[in-house]
Amino acid sequence: MRTVQFATGEFFHIYNRGVDKRTIFHDSADHQRFITSVIEFNDRNHCHNASRVSRLRKNRPLSQKTPLVRVLAYCLMPNHYHFLLEQVSDGGVEGFFHRLGTGYTNYYNKRYERTGRLFENTFKAIHVDSDEYLVHLSRYIHLNPLDLFLKDWKRADKLSHEQAALYLHSYRWYSFHDYMTQSNVSGVNVGFEKILCSFSSSKDYEQFVLAWTNNDSLRIHTFDD
Repeated sequence: MRTVQFATGEFFHIYNRGVDKRTIFHDSADHQRFITSVIEFNDRNHCHNASRVSRLRKNRPLSQKTPLVRVLAYCLMPNHYHFLLEQVSDGGVEGFFHRLGTGYTNYYNKRYERTGRLFENTFKAIHVDSDEYLVHLSRYIHLNPLDLFLKDWKRADKLSHEQAALYLHSYRWYSFHDYMTQSNVSGVNVGFEKILCSFSSSKDYEQFVLAWTNNDSLRIHTFDD
């Protein structure tokens, strides 16, 4: 039984991965399909038939939507995803991720000719109870892609800040670019203002993201804890 209570106006770290740690995003088409779902299903008034992939309307104006959640940061990795978000409508978190999981599983199973569940379990959730933790989580999420570049990247002698910055700017499937440009480049309408208000500029935030240490300060309780 889930112990986290999803209250409107509260912030949460939501994450999930493929069953048996399987890859759930194989190429750009998979990533883009998932992002399109994030955009379209974040609407209380959207139809509940999450399997109608071809009828998703990416360009519907925000003024016509009643959001379920406000996404502050996200990252899509080959076999899992992370979201940092605020619930802005009662029942929003559970409703949004039910639609997202069902819609993407239907798409994936049809494309790859398989059946059964795609995700490991019901999504995991952690309540974010302070602004400090909120900012820290955004950094953790935006550093996730470095695992694809160098698995042991947290060791300072293995990866320079310059190398890390180059890779982070090259990775496509997360909200770091929205933060750096302070614009909606991903289409997800990321609420980066909540995090960036603690920094003098997006460049200042970038330096914060890159300023990891050798201690346990970047540890977040996730899948295997």
